[in-house]
Amino acid sequence: MSARVAAEGRPSPAFARVAAEGRQGPASVSVIVPVFNEASTIDALQDQFDRIDFAGSRCEVIFVDGGSTDGTRDRVRAPYRLIDQEGRGRGGALNTGARAAEGEVLFFLHCDSVLPEGAFREIGEVLSRVRVGTFGIRFSELTPVLMLCQVMSNLRVRFRHISYGDQGLFVERDLFFKAGMFPDVPLMEDFQFALNLKRLGEPIGMTRDRIRTSARRFPNGEINRLRTWVSMARLRSRYVKGASPEELALVYGNVR
Repeated sequence: MSARVAAEGRPSPAFARVAAEGRQGPASVSVIVPVFNEASTIDALQDQFDRIDFAGSRCEVIFVDGGSTDGTRDRVRAPYRLIDQEGRGRGGALNTGARAAEGEVLFFLHCDSVLPEGAFREIGEVLSRVRVGTFGIRFSELTPVLMLCQVMSNLRVRFRHISYGDQGLFVERDLFFKAGMFPDVPLMEDFQFALNLKRLGEPIGMTRDRIRTSARRFPNGEINRLRTWVSMARLRSRYVKGASPEELALVYGNVR
């Protein structure tokens, strides 16, 4: 049984139950996807969930819309949920989804992400050891700068326990709220949440397989991509030294 079967009219509970062989995933998972003008990506993500192996977990998918004007809202199909964002920025969208979620595990995912096979089994494996985890990342394009960026991102998780939003963070529900949720700021919400987890002494585990994400936040051209990567690193450094998210957002530009 898949979520597509549920969408075609068969009765379904609050979570779509899916049978799986081998190691099971977590008992129940809420996948939370913030969207803003994602008409070009949302169908592909829903297609993934139509055919994905949920590894025995009960799963719901929640799209949190931040005011799309390109038809994104009309493309969300049953059994997936669409709710309106409260608060500002990506952090506000993620928190809105978390408050509405029913799952024991909250899985925050970008709309342009492609999950590996066995993603939910891997989530279960990581959460059998720690209370929060993330996927290793790889970009849909493989250029020297992007390859370096993904290597450094994966090393950062392994050795510093810092994960960013495009890596697919998953966390036990009670720990998420204990850590204070994502701060309602225009930038650095994922970075600050990771810092909050570190202060609580919660290490971030990482899956064996990688999530694939687009390089759309990077401009074309290797020199431009390198400049963007360096600029992001400088923004994080300034944030750690006390710069406000509002100030940094003005430098970063379009943070959606």
